[in-house]
Amino acid sequence: MGVSLSWMAVNSNMRNTAVNALGLRLTGEYQELNEADLTAVQLPTGWFLLTLNRGDDAIMDNKLLTKISAHTELIHCMVIENMMSSYVSSWQNGREVWSVVHYGDQDIEHLEAKGNLPANYQQILDRALTRQAESGGKQSMVDYIFEVPVELAESVTGYRHDKVLQGLTGKVFETLARTDATPKRSWFRKILGF
Repeated sequence: MGVSLSWMAVNSNMRNTAVNALGLRLTGEYQELNEADLTAVQLPTGWFLLTLNRGDDAIMDNKLLTKISAHTELIHCMVIENMMSSYVSSWQNGREVWSVVHYGDQDIEHLEAKGNLPANYQQILDRALTRQAESGGKQSMVDYIFEVPVELAESVTGYRHDKVLQGLTGKVFETLARTDATPKRSWFRKILGF
């Protein structure tokens, strides 16, 4: 089935602002891996990470990203492995600064990038394009372009959903709980499963 998750990282001093804006609360309960639906962890890189497993993007929609990023730099990333789709964006001063999206279910070589991209974007892209070409291009069974948004997010925050966090051991992921203020998906999206 594959991983389906959305995460955001904010500067550590804005952790409470982000948690509250998302209508969540820290529980004080910890786990070794971020397997719960909602978790948070302080990264060694200075970022505070909030992860949302298994969908319900109402929690991290553009309206809330705009609100939270008015006070801090914010990185937002989504990974949907069963559709081979990935996305990363950077937000500051209440607006999206740059974004990169890959819809592998549309085209294995699909990639849209916009905004003032980080300096290492081209290097990450070139590496992925070379690997894709070497493995058969559009006929390949492996989607290396999927890695571009994921690697870019990792290069900024130090977090990647499928790697062990260096410098963090034990039960470091704090479970988050929904509150009455947590945004909810519309009934229409629930029925259709998106």
